[in-house]
Amino acid sequence: RPSPRVLICVPCGATQVERRAIRESASGAGARVVHLIDEPMAAAVGAGMPLDEPRGYMVCDIGGGTSEVATISLNGIVYASYDKDVHEYVYKDKVITKDEIGDLAEESGSKYPNYILMGKGSSKRVYGSDNEFDDWQATSVVVDTQTRVKPVSSILGADDKLGCYIMCKLILNGTEGLYVFHIGEECGGIGSNYISTQTPELVEGMNYCIAFDRYEYGHIITHQSGGRCCSDEFVDGLAGKLNPLLPPKEQMSGNSGGSFTDSANYTKLIAECTNVSVSYKSQHTSHENFDLVWFRDILVPALMKITWHDLPVVRDPNEVSIPYGSRYSSRYQDSFSFDRSYKSNSDKRSMVSARSSLTSSERMNQSAIDKCNHVLSDKFEGYDPEEGLPKYMSCKQKVDFVKYTFVKNNLNLEEMAEMVVDAEEETEKRLFEEEDTLGLRYDTHRDWYSY
Repeated sequence: RPSPRVLICVPCGATQVERRAIRESASGAGARVVHLIDEPMAAAVGAGMPLDEPRGYMVCDIGGGTSEVATISLNGIVYASYDKDVHEYVYKDKVITKDEIGDLAEESGSKYPNYILMGKGSSKRVYGSDNEFDDWQATSVVVDTQTRVKPVSSILGADDKLGCYIMCKLILNGTEGLYVFHIGEECGGIGSNYISTQTPELVEGMNYCIAFDRYEYGHIITHQSGGRCCSDEFVDGLAGKLNPLLPPKEQMSGNSGGSFTDSANYTKLIAECTNVSVSYKSQHTSHENFDLVWFRDILVPALMKITWHDLPVVRDPNEVSIPYGSRYSSRYQDSFSFDRSYKSNSDKRSMVSARSSLTSSERMNQSAIDKCNHVLSDKFEGYDPEEGLPKYMSCKQKVDFVKYTFVKNNLNLEEMAEMVVDAEEETEKRLFEEEDTLGLRYDTHRDWYSY
């Protein structure tokens, strides 16, 4: 009997366990090879869409049981929305969690370390036990169970949503330009790397590449991935157009603390590449948020009012960009009164070219490194022997505090040793000054204190 090769469509929301069960079922039925494909992708293939192109296609797959919407580009699903069954517990017309079920049982006088729901139909009684396996005792609490369909929330965070919203508004406004919605920016710039390396003709003749993916309010990024991405003249020109339309306390200006966003992958093709603040905060955390009023009522209207075609074009994309130096190094040398100084070796770091042909994994690593460097350069002041270690820190935090100071300034062993020596000298100096202030002086010739 021939063993067929089977291709099975599955909902894009299917879990790995469900996908494995489907494969095993097909194999058990005699399939020699089993392939799974998401239903929206299968619909797009059947419709003859050119899915390998670096542009987005929206597919709505309406089925008998589920309906799914997906955006597809470069042979992959960028974003998919689907319905999911959610099981809820209801007690006295109020939806409660599993943890709250135990609280209700305890409030009714049945206090156990373990609880379970048992019963037929939608109504379940709460049972408690001192162990996890048997001896379940009925409580007076009965809850109802219900199932409702809930749309799975968007995978886009505030940073991505705001940039997409701005570009859609500019398109509706009739602002001329090439609008590119990239995929995989957080995975190392997959979409922008593909365009810059495989289809660079798409951006040929472009003078500006502007990303809307920067946190806070007032940044126009001048450096990304360790090198310059736009000229100061361009920053001044863009800020000069926007600032009259922005509040006085939230004016735009140049900022060299950029890490990585998609515009960094075009620095060898386009003269002026930058990233502009859009007000989001606490990105990539459960507390991610943005300033709706400022974004909607101030920034977006300002971006729609200004002209873009006459901004300065100064930076030469063919010139090798020299990584910007450590701001900490100059502060370190200026503030110290010692004879020795610790010169940062950060300019000797090997910076990875934004246009080199890297795999997704390699580019994701580069993105993570760039973000770490940004945090160290822009958010971390570091250890200063003259000021000493912060007293509120634990021992482990103090060790990390000094360690990341070494990392930030890329100090070699000799420079690390010099810092330790100067820290010791500063400690002795402070101790001497304190003793002198208290009128207490240690006599090195006589082993006693004099008052």
